Amino acid sequence: MSVIISKNFFNLLSVLAELGGKCKIAAFVSLAFWGVGTAFGQVLPLAEADQAKIEAELGRLSLEQKIGQMFVFGFRGQEMDPPLRRLLAKYKPGSLIVFHRNIRSPEQISTLNQQIQEVSRSHVGLPMLLMVDQEGGTVTRVKTNPSPPSALALGMADDPKLVREAGKITGKIISLLGFNMNLAPVMDLSDPYEGNFIGNRSFGQSPERVKLFGEAYSAGLADAGVIPTSKHFPGHGGVITDSHRSLPHKKDTLEQLETRDLVPFEWFAKFQYPSAIMVAHIAFPSIDPSGVPATFSKMLITEVLRKRTNYPGLVITDDIEMSAAGSIGAVGERAVRAILAGCDQVMVAWTPSNQRLAVTAVREAIASGRISVERVDESVRRILRVKLALRPPVGNSPSELSSRFAQLAGELRVLTNRVSQENLTKSLRGYSYLEGSAREVREALVFSADPRFYHAVREVWGSGAKLRVLSPGTDPEVTEALASRPNSLALFYATGSGTVRMVNNLDEATKARLIVVNTTNPGAIYNTNQFLAVVNLNSRNFQSGYWLTEFLRRLPPEPEDLRGPAAEEGSTEARAQWPPSRRRRLKN
Repeated sequence: MSVIISKNFFNLLSVLAELGGKCKIAAFVSLAFWGVGTAFGQVLPLAEADQAKIEAELGRLSLEQKIGQMFVFGFRGQEMDPPLRRLLAKYKPGSLIVFHRNIRSPEQISTLNQQIQEVSRSHVGLPMLLMVDQEGGTVTRVKTNPSPPSALALGMADDPKLVREAGKITGKIISLLGFNMNLAPVMDLSDPYEGNFIGNRSFGQSPERVKLFGEAYSAGLADAGVIPTSKHFPGHGGVITDSHRSLPHKKDTLEQLETRDLVPFEWFAKFQYPSAIMVAHIAFPSIDPSGVPATFSKMLITEVLRKRTNYPGLVITDDIEMSAAGSIGAVGERAVRAILAGCDQVMVAWTPSNQRLAVTAVREAIASGRISVERVDESVRRILRVKLALRPPVGNSPSELSSRFAQLAGELRVLTNRVSQENLTKSLRGYSYLEGSAREVREALVFSADPRFYHAVREVWGSGAKLRVLSPGTDPEVTEALASRPNSLALFYATGSGTVRMVNNLDEATKARLIVVNTTNPGAIYNTNQFLAVVNLNSRNFQSGYWLTEFLRRLPPEPEDLRGPAAEEGSTEARAQWPPSRRRRLKN
């Protein structure tokens, strides 16, 4: 349950601020926002963020503190150690981004996040925006078992209520651990049947469907009190180039973007709760002839995002240490140019020396008049608007946190399995003739980098299931293994770029023996007709080994349960109608 703090309460705080002085009231405000507990973090509607309160807070901050609010920093380590304390004391950043490197356990990251908030309040009197990339699928920092479904898996399940529930459970989990901002959902358009950088991180290629599912996921996060972040404006979808390594170029005109890529972002711009939009390091030369990445384009951020869509929320950069941002110059210049373009917060996620250079460059740009104080205040107002609409989760004892985390992880597991089974069922409809086809096959060779998939297969198949481990830099000898066992069925669990490359490089005769469970986007597997089957799960879930094996080994129905010709699909007569190549592949 959530509690809405009334606008009158904010007005009362403003009056008290006038009567009691700024310094004294800052501590009271901090307690007011942080001392009242609910089950999860609270996000207030934008209308509740009182402008007078924002101006009072803005006036209280020094220029140094305002500059700090405009940065998102990453850090090393998993404790409140001296380097992290120095980072927080020296730069007073408004936000931190947490990666998997910072997380050892739910209890550890919960404690660390609480300590970070305490230090932030002592330095600035404001909460910290604690961000995490919890998209689902492969981009999941807080690990659960199995991983939550990818955006594509959710999109393929085609149930907005289910997507909203996924956002809500995800929000509850990360809020429980002290995070108040999720760098999701991905609202790029991406054709899953084409190879591209985004892959299964996108809900799909239809503007209206991505808008629908992005809306549902964002609402779910807000239900749990977590700020959603739509990315990567104005649209990374369809781009093959990885912006972590080099600068992608997209030739679409503004008119083309408005009919496709911008549709989900235009909806998100009207989201009635605090939100953020992350800008992509992609050049759109047909829109901004300068050829700079969107992160540094005033045309795209100020003219298109702010003015054309009337977006009032935060605009944050992707990490400016990424190679695609390097076309602007050194890190310091990148930070300055991002702010001049209209970004509110600049992310420097990895290198302490680059964080120092970025802050120094912004300070110097303000001192020289290149960045005006008014421009700084403009962004800090937006940051305050979000922060003053937040409350963190209630502190829990270690045992309470462990228990609650386990409960929520269990709820997420049920939802994940439901999504995975829906994806598997839809994909298997194209291979209905395989149902029950392997019930008399004695041996199954399982090629997988995840032994849990093998154990799920073995749970149904029994001792006849044999594992061949896939690992980077080693040759699993798939062809040789199948040649030595001509009567075995072969299952290949493709979980990432390495295993996908491996299976794509096999010869056609070997492919003809394989049933591939593809957990990446469907377009990653080439020439699917060469395989015995390619089942698209669209997200990793080792339990799929159990469900697929159950499908392949399914017993025929009892005679009294037969319901006409459709029930005879597994019969000898039906099998005779299969393509000859399929019959040969399954011959025992």
